[in-house]
Amino acid sequence: GPLNFTFVYRSVKFVAHNTNGKEYPDVAVPDMSWLRSALVANDSARHLIAVSHVPPFSSDFNEDLTDEYTALFSETPALLISLHGHVHTHQDGYPYNDAVRYMTSHSFDKKRFVMLKIYSGQVIKTEIEY
Repeated sequence: GPLNFTFVYRSVKFVAHNTNGKEYPDVAVPDMSWLRSALVANDSARHLIAVSHVPPFSSDFNEDLTDEYTALFSETPALLISLHGHVHTHQDGYPYNDAVRYMTSHSFDKKRFVMLKIYSGQVIKTEIEY
């Protein structure tokens, strides 16, 4: 399927995008032009959630695009959170000292997962151990 796509669930637009830049040495990944056009809220999608594999603070992210990527997120007021994997540990914070919350997931061997509830434009986190 497509590497970049969006879908709306209730009033939240999920923006799934490819950030595996090291796998595409001849192409600029993430596709900033596509991402810029996708990160737009409207009447049916008042909130945005970005979803990708490699977070921008990973050494596997295309370092040439880190500043542009994080600036775009910072300039997107409807963005609730940016969700990622890849680093095999749960992190939740504001690494760029702006209003953008970045979260990474646990690896499966940790036997934990994070459940997110979106309520009235807020992201509420619960960690669940199994």
